[in-house]
Amino acid sequence: MLQQLELDNFTQHLGDSFRCTGAGEEPIDLKLSEAKGLTKPPSAERTPFSLIFVGPEAPLLEQQIHTLHHHKMGEFSLFLVPLGPGPGGLQYEAVFT
Repeated sequence: MLQQLELDNFTQHLGDSFRCTGAGEEPIDLKLSEAKGLTKPPSAERTPFSLIFVGPEAPLLEQQIHTLHHHKMGEFSLFLVPLGPGPGGLQYEAVFT
């Protein structure tokens, strides 16, 4: 498991598949479609960033913490928020502040 999740951990894996599991849900694959830095407040220790994942149209994942597994990054947990339909399927966002 990664000790600390940073933007650089994800940018090199754009387009990769992440296996997503949650409480009582069937595993589904999400594709990392976007990883971008956000404006850094002067008092912040690190630059905030957001990730956009795209998944199938069904099932809709609930807004909650999900466990993701990547073949190189290993297993980690993210709070995913469904954004709705977008190019390629349903979009989900994780924001790191």
